[in-house]
Amino acid sequence: MCKLNGKTNMASEETYLTTRQTAAVLNVSEKTVRRYVRDCIIPFTKPRGRYYFAKSQLIAFINNEL
Repeated sequence: MCKLNGKTNMASEETYLTTRQTAAVLNVSEKTVRRYVRDCIIPFTKPRGRYYFAKSQLIAFINNEL
């Protein structure tokens, strides 16, 4: 699964990170984050044409829980 389940309300309690912020958290380049998206390695949402990443999902990814 690539995209986050269901409709994502960006105003919800969840914290969302940009591609740049996600790259910093994962200690990889922005290009690598975009490759992760393309290859369905990390979940994302794409409202208004930009990629956003749920912080809780990134933590799970880092901890190999996804």
